Amino acid sequence: MEDILICQLDVLNEVQRARHGVVLETLRQSLIETRELADGFAFCYPPALLPLAAEFVSRERLCCPFFNFKLELAADNGPLWLHLTGRQGVKAFLQAELVGSGEWRVSPLPTPH
Repeated sequence: MEDILICQLDVLNEVQRARHGVVLETLRQSLIETRELADGFAFCYPPALLPLAAEFVSRERLCCPFFNFKLELAADNGPLWLHLTGRQGVKAFLQAELVGSGEWRVSPLPTPH
């Protein structure tokens, strides 16, 4: 049986929720690329957004404890990648909540040759 994945927004107070919404919108607008992963998605941003991405992760992990987070900053001022992955159901959750809106561009998984 698959676990039900539910964001627990009540762990954030009103001010935190408002700030989280602003951060999420800034990340959405600054998105360079989205890549589909086997168990989630990776979102690419300009490297200057590292503090904002870290702020997002620090709050998102409170309300969505079922996500795995990975921030990857490439050498030589390369891009920042935020990986959101997790157990079974997380990818579908992300697809429905974020990617499915069409506002988060997605590069599909490469087809095996």
